[in-house]
Amino acid sequence: MFSLFKKFCRFDNSYCEFCSIITISIIKCQIMKLFMSVSVLLFLSFIFLLSVQGFAGEDDTTQSKKSGLTNTYTCYTSMNDTGAWYYYIKLDNKKFIIQKTIPVIEGHRAFDDSIQAASVCLLVKQKLEHHLFPPSVTKNDLDSLKIHY
Repeated sequence: MFSLFKKFCRFDNSYCEFCSIITISIIKCQIMKLFMSVSVLLFLSFIFLLSVQGFAGEDDTTQSKKSGLTNTYTCYTSMNDTGAWYYYIKLDNKKFIIQKTIPVIEGHRAFDDSIQAASVCLLVKQKLEHHLFPPSVTKNDLDSLKIHY
């Protein structure tokens, strides 16, 4: 059976069937190693394609969370030293918007209380999260939130 694969023996400089069997075993082993490495590469490629396909259905916020940027907007209200209420919005723990007066209203009128400042802040935050730039506030928005101006 191995007569076609006889190999020149290194030990006695003749053709021997034993060396041919060893050579075939070595070839089989190399083929198995190659097969295993190709299988591992195919498996890793499959995993990579699944992960890329998984990102396709996600929004920008989710993708940025996975890349380390969370795009998290957080509302805060505060009172200044004159007793006027205002709000600010942080983006990933950095101040992003500071609104010390009621938007849209002429002059420099501050919010009456923290509840009014918080309600406008939440509206602006919602617009930011829906990628509405600039997150402008209208008088109708103020009226619907029952903001006194």
